[in-house]
Amino acid sequence: MTGPFSLTGKVAVVSGGARGIGAAMLAQCGADVAIVDVLDTSEAVAAVTAQGRRGRGYAADLRDEEAVTSLFAHIVADFDGVDVVHNNAGISRCSAAEETSLAQWREVLEIDLDAVFLFARAAGRIYDRPGPWRLDHQHRLDVGNDCQLSPRTSRL
Repeated sequence: MTGPFSLTGKVAVVSGGARGIGAAMLAQCGADVAIVDVLDTSEAVAAVTAQGRRGRGYAADLRDEEAVTSLFAHIVADFDGVDVVHNNAGISRCSAAEETSLAQWREVLEIDLDAVFLFARAAGRIYDRPGPWRLDHQHRLDVGNDCQLSPRTSRL
């Protein structure tokens, strides 16, 4: 691919990449892709390699600070650097607030906030060299959508 969306010759890392189209889209733009998830990444890796790009899956709990730091060291070693980071891991619990336990709520916060921070911080620490790079945070926290809160609860 050429043009403004070309990632040819670049290495991209995508968190939460086992599902969705993120890894395949990065590969379609020409990037080799490191796919990070707690879920099985084999299908996403296959989608990347089917486009003639290098793809590799990494299992990691992004809530674990040491695991995230180690993860980036492995990715940099495996791909000889990282150019693009797509910070996309996240979960939601589709239940009414009054039916959601505090442990479930904390798990959402740990993944949607803490893990996103840890991933971004670890990514930022590898960019100690000059040159173009992008840190892409495509993550958002939807507290008030219908999946998180029932209509009855949202009126409280």
